[in-house]
Amino acid sequence: MKLKGLYGSYKEQKAEEQRQEELREAYHVEDKDVMVVEKRHLLEVIFRVIGTILRILVLIAIFILAAVGATALIYPESREAVLKILFDAWQTIIK
Repeated sequence: MKLKGLYGSYKEQKAEEQRQEELREAYHVEDKDVMVVEKRHLLEVIFRVIGTILRILVLIAIFILAAVGATALIYPESREAVLKILFDAWQTIIK
């Protein structure tokens, strides 16, 4: 468990006060006792969730492809087939 020191909590408090001051200026709020709360829009939340899901799916696909590649290189017959395909692809690119 990470323990926060006195300075850490003071630093966070000052950062929040600075953020509130910027929000008060942006929304033209004069009263210092008012705390401005920004709520996220529905589209922003949806895009963030879709981005997270896509990131997870891409990581899973990369893991699966890495496992297939490692398996193909471990076994001799599949290694020869993979190397032949790579060599043929290289020759096609060069031509």
